Amino acid sequence: MRLFSCFESLIDPTASPADVAPPSGLAAFYWFYARQARILVIALFVAGSLVALLDTTIPVFIGRVVTMVSRERPDTLLRDNWRQFLGMAAILLIARPAALFLQSLVTNQAIAPGFSNLVRWQNHWHVVRQSWTFFQNDFAGRIAQRVMQTGPALRESVVSGTNAVWYILVYGTSAIVLLGKSDIRLAGPILLWFAGYAVLLRVFVPRLRARSRRNSEARSTLTGRVVDSYTNILTVKLFARPKDEDAFVRAAVEDHTEAFQAQLRLMTLLSFLLATLNAAMVIGTNAIAIGLWIDHRIAVGTVAMAMPLTWAISNLAGWVAQNVTMIFENVGVVQDGMKTIAVPRQMPDRPHSAALHVERGAVRFEAVRFGYGSARGVLHGIDIAIRPGERVGLVGRSGAGKSTLVNLLLRFYEPEAGRILIDGQDIGLVTQESLRVHIAMVTQDTSLLHRSIRDNIRYGRPDASEEEVWRAAARAPARPRIQGGGAGPRRRGVAAPAAPTAGCGAGSRAAATRPQPRATGRSGTPIKPRSASTPPNRKAREGRPYFGRKADMSEAALKGMTLEDFLRWEDASDTRYELIEGFPVAMAPPAEAHRILAARLIARIDTALASRRPCNVQPEAGVLRA
Repeated sequence: MRLFSCFESLIDPTASPADVAPPSGLAAFYWFYARQARILVIALFVAGSLVALLDTTIPVFIGRVVTMVSRERPDTLLRDNWRQFLGMAAILLIARPAALFLQSLVTNQAIAPGFSNLVRWQNHWHVVRQSWTFFQNDFAGRIAQRVMQTGPALRESVVSGTNAVWYILVYGTSAIVLLGKSDIRLAGPILLWFAGYAVLLRVFVPRLRARSRRNSEARSTLTGRVVDSYTNILTVKLFARPKDEDAFVRAAVEDHTEAFQAQLRLMTLLSFLLATLNAAMVIGTNAIAIGLWIDHRIAVGTVAMAMPLTWAISNLAGWVAQNVTMIFENVGVVQDGMKTIAVPRQMPDRPHSAALHVERGAVRFEAVRFGYGSARGVLHGIDIAIRPGERVGLVGRSGAGKSTLVNLLLRFYEPEAGRILIDGQDIGLVTQESLRVHIAMVTQDTSLLHRSIRDNIRYGRPDASEEEVWRAAARAPARPRIQGGGAGPRRRGVAAPAAPTAGCGAGSRAAATRPQPRATGRSGTPIKPRSASTPPNRKAREGRPYFGRKADMSEAALKGMTLEDFLRWEDASDTRYELIEGFPVAMAPPAEAHRILAARLIARIDTALASRRPCNVQPEAGVLRA
């Protein structure tokens, strides 16, 4: 196990990458990642060469054994040749397994997990730092698929190129040398086979690469459309357009099917031509060997060596052809992924950008112009001054630029003219991370991560203590629906919510008036009753927030109950609605989700603005409160 751990630790997949975009050229893109594991790639070439050379000894040993058996008497065979037999056994029992073991260690323990995830991690590290508009202009599912699939595809093409293509080159060259030493004519069919094999690859590989890239693009589009439907399932359900959604996805499925079929046609034709070429090589080599033996030009052992050598090459050719097809299929996946990954970072921080330092919180827009690149524009010379602690309302029709102002303040876009200052500092000259860490925003759309409630609240301030998390939840107010417990019986949390902060409570109350989904569990099925005598959850004993199941209610009654009815029944019966850590809280109803988002906001600014009201930004409602 220590040996395995040694190889597994050769690559640190999550090491901090260089802050540069991967290059856009295919060869440069491969080298960008391969150079980070170049020692292992070299080791893979060495191990592959050893395996190929040792495999060529098997036909040689067969020929020698046949020669010895045909020349020696049975009573003297072992006595005169035991050293040769012992050497053959040592190579087959010790050297070859050891070379295969080394090749497996490099491939499976070092490269497969470490290198694949190194590529994935660095792809994600680069892509997640792209601008907001970068993600607005593509399917989230397609971006994720390209980030995740490029790593294994790049690894497989490198490993297959070494294990398959390099293997047959070493094996074939060794076969030519061994047969040529006996008679140069024996090497003729193999040389002609290599020439024909090269022509086939030259003709088919570019076409396979193009069709593989087309297939990969179609697969990414299909995934993106399916994910788009699932991500916006509420819109799909509300507008009752299943036929349109079916047609939208069906077109992508048909396009992918057509692209896949086109790729497989070439693969089938290549397999047929290669099988014909292999048969010609085997027949030609063995016919020449038998003819030379009849003329007493070579020994019977050479004939016995030529047959398995050529047969092994023909079998290897089919295996290599499949690997070559897979290599270029993976190259197509890599090329498709490069469209998302090998893209220069949009809106990077300017060189020598400083961190934003906020002491008072004064905001000033000076002659700001912006129009999303259109001639008409949206904002024309806007001047706004917001004093620290001042509450400002932005009122205007839809499209007047309320949201645009907020997005410019967050530097999701750069002003086309003018500048924005916070405490006298131009936000265009500070790092985007330091800018946004000082701004707290509550949007109308709930955007909860599929993590625990604690993790969602702490996302505002990761170093918040447990007490600060609970205090933020109480101020949101989200704590009445979050229950924790210490040792002994479970306890209900604070029964009455704290006074809502400006904006947060209003958003929660507005959301609560909308029709609510039925109470459901993790899989979407109605929450099932749980006996009040059931031992407390382990997380509860540790005093952590967690989601749980409703007690003291029949499953039949629960199935027909809306969430509002459920909460009213809970308050009247003084029972518990518990929150289990790990539940995908993005499934929480809107009112509860708004409370958790508000708690995240409060956790973020509670320490810095303990004596002030939190800053809530609700651009769609036309209110900017500072």
